[in-house]
Amino acid sequence: GKMVPELLDVPLLIFEPRRERRETFEPLVSNVDIPPTILTLFGLDSCEAFQGRSLLPLRAYKSGPCFAEAIGKRGREKETDRPVYCCREGDVRIVYDRATDTWELYDLASDPGQRKNIIGSSSLAEEMKDKLRPRINRA
Repeated sequence: GKMVPELLDVPLLIFEPRRERRETFEPLVSNVDIPPTILTLFGLDSCEAFQGRSLLPLRAYKSGPCFAEAIGKRGREKETDRPVYCCREGDVRIVYDRATDTWELYDLASDPGQRKNIIGSSSLAEEMKDKLRPRINRA
């Protein structure tokens, strides 16, 4: 049920026709930021229904926690499959697997392969759980 970087850490490229030079932007962003960014690129008003915020202008964007969820697959698709939830902020990623009711916490700076679950030893465990809990089982 791991949320691995190969599935989550996807580069985002934006083409802005009026931009004279390319720019690299390092902060984490979320897919929920794409629709508001498209509205900005087309000069349209923002939409309150969107959860994210426009990435433009880049210098004004404030990065926060990024969330993900997927169905935890362990073989063939079943009616009992349950979601896996993830939150990443900076170099810390927490994962909750609803099927097994388990938490995992990784420090991606020292463990990019997510091999050492530090949920039981990290001082950040409760803080990260608090960030992810509102996303679990939301309607």
